[in-house]
Amino acid sequence: MHKKVIVEITTYKSIYDAWNVFINPDYITQWNYASDSWCCPTAINDFVIHGTFSYLMQSKDKKHGFTFSGKYISIIEQREIVYELDDGRIVQVDFIQEGDKVIVRETFDAEKSNPIEIQRTGWQSILNRYKMVLERM
Repeated sequence: MHKKVIVEITTYKSIYDAWNVFINPDYITQWNYASDSWCCPTAINDFVIHGTFSYLMQSKDKKHGFTFSGKYISIIEQREIVYELDDGRIVQVDFIQEGDKVIVRETFDAEKSNPIEIQRTGWQSILNRYKMVLERM
């Protein structure tokens, strides 16, 4: 059984914008990496139930990289995305409207090879970058 880890951001952008920046490959390549020494040169996203996604995450010097990929299990427009990573872990992304703010919350199954806190920090850094891109719109 995997431990569940939660990260989130709050924004005052519309839920429509929050959703669009999260699923659109043109935006994904701008935010889907944890530090300034990395990038996401390509993002392919077949955003339908049973559709697949594949994001190349790579160091800017191109010495390290990996593909972050999986398939969509559930999509509730502007509310929830659930996907399964290629290694079988589940990720749920909730878009929660609270008055004039939107909370984007990711709950993911931790992998077993890295400490939980390192995983939480990495996923939070990516979500913080997502928020920066979203709020530049």
